[in-house]
Amino acid sequence: MTEVLKTESDSSDMIVDFKATLDVRKTGTNIVTKLRNDIFVINVPEAHDIDCRSEMYVFEDRAPFRLLRQLDLKEVHFPLDFASSESENSLYILSIGHDEARYIHRNVGLKDESSWKLVKGGKKLGLNLVKWIEFGDDFKPKSMSVSKSGQLVMVSDEPSPGLRVYGPDAQLFRSIFLPRDIKRPLHAVESSRGDFVVSHQTLAVCLLSRDGKTIIRSYRPENDEQRSGGHLCVDSNDRVFVADAYNHRVVLLDSNLLWKQVLISTIEKKDGENMKTAVRFPDNLYYDEANKQIVVCGFYGVHVYTIMHK
Repeated sequence: MTEVLKTESDSSDMIVDFKATLDVRKTGTNIVTKLRNDIFVINVPEAHDIDCRSEMYVFEDRAPFRLLRQLDLKEVHFPLDFASSESENSLYILSIGHDEARYIHRNVGLKDESSWKLVKGGKKLGLNLVKWIEFGDDFKPKSMSVSKSGQLVMVSDEPSPGLRVYGPDAQLFRSIFLPRDIKRPLHAVESSRGDFVVSHQTLAVCLLSRDGKTIIRSYRPENDEQRSGGHLCVDSNDRVFVADAYNHRVVLLDSNLLWKQVLISTIEKKDGENMKTAVRFPDNLYYDEANKQIVVCGFYGVHVYTIMHK
């Protein structure tokens, strides 16, 4: 299905095409990132599946999106978020441990194919992960992203809303309190202009200065439905893509955080063939600017769409 979207601040049309569904074989929460020429997806089983481990799937980043590897994440108890750094050639997993503490795991030895080690039977591959950062009770991160310079950006809403940035050496680079009007902050992405932060409660997006002051804030159209924010990602022109899980859609904001349009929506799709391409409860996404595509994770699948200007 193709949607042509007119935007208020851009004279060109935006073309969105469904491209593929990635072969993730379990239901549950999916989180995605990309490193080099591979798409990495972590599948987190539903809470009642206590005997099921999270697994990582590695796909080619181009059609036919062939499944390359399947990884058992036995080192990670409950993954919350997933990010990668091209500059550090590393994967990062934010998780909750058996002790309820929050950790960031980082892979070691991803320099070449020989670093992927075979697990018994040879049917799955394991990834060598180590605990890299442990967080105390003063900051409980909910999500994570990585800037182009390799810095880790994290937000927390307990015990108080805050944002922290760590360097590639795991040292705390900066820490700020978030404005009170960002209700239940969920995810943040760093750009050259500041930090984009999305609210889980309202889907509002704020651009903050490095010291935490609001530069601009998005406002939804008055006739828009109730929604809940998921992850966001930003392209090189600071256009913002936001997952709206409650309404099964992805929305697009321009660089001034003006509401442009619903970019991907499956609300109107009915039962049958179209449900195979439906994004249901999307809450995690990754914009691959090099390949002009966006990977959207929902509870029942991971889908790839092309995004181009007409």
